[in-house]
Amino acid sequence: MTTGSVFFRCDTIFPSNFSSTGKSSYDGWTNSEFDSAHKVDKRIRELGWHFMWLALYSSRMGVGRTATAALDRAIHSGLEDLKTRFNTAELMEVRVRKFPKFYIARVKLASRHIQAWGSLGLVDEAAFRIRPDLVSA
Repeated sequence: MTTGSVFFRCDTIFPSNFSSTGKSSYDGWTNSEFDSAHKVDKRIRELGWHFMWLALYSSRMGVGRTATAALDRAIHSGLEDLKTRFNTAELMEVRVRKFPKFYIARVKLASRHIQAWGSLGLVDEAAFRIRPDLVSA
């Protein structure tokens, strides 16, 4: 896992031509195959949707016998802490320190959001889960 990695909530609605295959690795979250949020942003905007960059962060720490275990615990905790209103997260910082017999990982995740509308003010908990092309006029 590297900085710039992107996670999507499992119930995220995407544009119809957007491929979001990834590994479901954390409760309710999928690790994207995109290696950076910039690539997600570019693809989403090409399809006419919006990728919001929010200034809401979650910093968490995890402890484990291996660096991978500590990192997984920190990411899992950080994703749980993000507001449920937003459907995407970006891994901003990763630090892992080794101690005798254990590791401590610290991560910083940023809230991001994918939607068809250009304003977050138009969105509430139910609205961003409905695809606009499925709503009848």
